[in-house]
Amino acid sequence: MRCTQDMGFGSHSPINQEELSYLTRRQYDICGMFDECSLNEYLNANGEVIYREFIQFCPWSSGPMEHYAYRRVVDGKLFSYWKKNEVAEY
Repeated sequence: MRCTQDMGFGSHSPINQEELSYLTRRQYDICGMFDECSLNEYLNANGEVIYREFIQFCPWSSGPMEHYAYRRVVDGKLFSYWKKNEVAEY
C-alpha cells in the first residue's frame, strides 16, 4: 500500500512555539501525493508573513516521506530543520 509518510519537523534550531502562538496561522498550500496535508504560514498582527512551513526533503519509500521545516521569510533562516544524514538514515 502506498501512502504519504509524515516525518514531521526536524530537531535542529527548533522554532519558538511560544512565538508561534502569538502569530496567526493560515493554510497557503496542500501537499501529499496520496494523503493531503496542509502547509501553513504564520502572520503577525500587520498581516505580514513571518514564517512558512515547507517540505525540506521528500525521499521515496512506498510513497513520499515528507520532512518538514520552517523558513523565516525575511532572511530565509531555517528552523526545526533536518540534516541530510538524518534523512538518509530512513
